[in-house]
Amino acid sequence: MNEPPPIPRKRPVLGVLSILLPAFGAGLWLFFAKNEHLGDGLNGYAGLFIFLALVSLSAALVLGGIVCGVTGLIRRERWRFLAVGGILLNAAIILCFKR
Repeated sequence: MNEPPPIPRKRPVLGVLSILLPAFGAGLWLFFAKNEHLGDGLNGYAGLFIFLALVSLSAALVLGGIVCGVTGLIRRERWRFLAVGGILLNAAIILCFKR
C-alpha cells in the first residue's frame, strides 16, 4: 500500500528542438530560394535587409539548436541520441557556412 510514486521521466523536448530549429532555418532558406519573385517589387536596400535578416535568423536558430542539444545532455533527457544528433547537425551546418 505504501508504494513510492513513480519517477516522472523527462521528455526529450530539448533534443527534438536541437534538430527542428535548424530544419526550420533550412526551410526558410529553401522557401526564399525557390520563390525568387518575392523580392521583385522591392527597390533599393530592401533585398539586402531581407538577406541580412535571413542570415541573422538562421544563425540564431543554429546557435539555439546547439544550446538546446547541450542543455538536453546536461538535463539527462531520455533519447540522448536526439541531442547528440542535433549537436552534430548544427556543427555540420556551421562548418558548411565557414567555407
